[in-house]
Amino acid sequence: MSHRFGGWHNMDWNFGNEVSFHVYTNFGFGSVSDFNTTFKYKDVILSPYSYYVKYKHSTVASVVRCTYQYRLYYDEWKNVLNDCLTFYNEVTASNQPYISKWVDHHLSTMVSGLEAFVANKKYTFYTGYENIHNTKSNATEVDGNDFWLIKSEKIANSLEFIENIKILPLQIDSKGYIERLYKLCKDFQPKLQRKIATTQKTLSKQETALEKNKKTGDYPIYEIMHKKTCYKLRPWYAREIDIKSLSNLRLLIHLKKRHSSKSNPSEIKKRLDSLKELINQADDMENEISKTKKFLTPLVKNREILCEHIEKYRALAINE
Repeated sequence: MSHRFGGWHNMDWNFGNEVSFHVYTNFGFGSVSDFNTTFKYKDVILSPYSYYVKYKHSTVASVVRCTYQYRLYYDEWKNVLNDCLTFYNEVTASNQPYISKWVDHHLSTMVSGLEAFVANKKYTFYTGYENIHNTKSNATEVDGNDFWLIKSEKIANSLEFIENIKILPLQIDSKGYIERLYKLCKDFQPKLQRKIATTQKTLSKQETALEKNKKTGDYPIYEIMHKKTCYKLRPWYAREIDIKSLSNLRLLIHLKKRHSSKSNPSEIKKRLDSLKELINQADDMENEISKTKKFLTPLVKNREILCEHIEKYRALAINE
């Protein structure tokens, strides 16, 4: 088993009846290649729960699937062996309380981090998802809407950890961690709802302003011309800017025919300049609406997931 073998391979080491190590590799498949180890105690995977709040892109699935993930470098094999030996030596030397301390550290860090998500408006993450030996991940402070998207997704899915926490060894205060997870989700629920309501009001105001803009001046005529140009005369290779120019040209011809006896060229040009300003304003408004919708859609989805998980795990959290 080495970097010289492509495809899925695994190696299992059993130390006694309770501790085991499992090394998995999948080399030669580009971005889907994998290299990780899983430590087990009494057949329970020891997951690095703290990675959930440490790394920006980590998910529940990425955290619970293994203990350490390694970079796809040949010299990482040394780290794999050192990790396994260090863990085993600690377990045997301390008569196994090391495992409960290790798990407690990760769980405490994760739950405290999620509680900080609820209370704070910003948070510092690492950008990668690598094992403890990787020193190249950059710390990045995330705030504003970006933080809302990250924390709403992570908090909404965090109750899925209950399935893993409830089967941990008795030395771990599983009940306490489950209760804290459930409470922070309940505390976050009204905050997420208020954020969604505020964003929906913002979106409604933006859409009203856009509708008003499109009823101003010559914009209604332009919109008719633009639609005719877009859907009937647009060649497959035309860019949007070409379409707008063609629409403006058709509008100019229309204005000249309609107002040739009443308006001179300078007045028509003035109207056309006003129209261009309206078009630019409409474009900016549509961009802002698109950004708001892009922000709102995952928030609503995360609210649904959060409500579903709160209901699903309520009995476990209250009666565990």
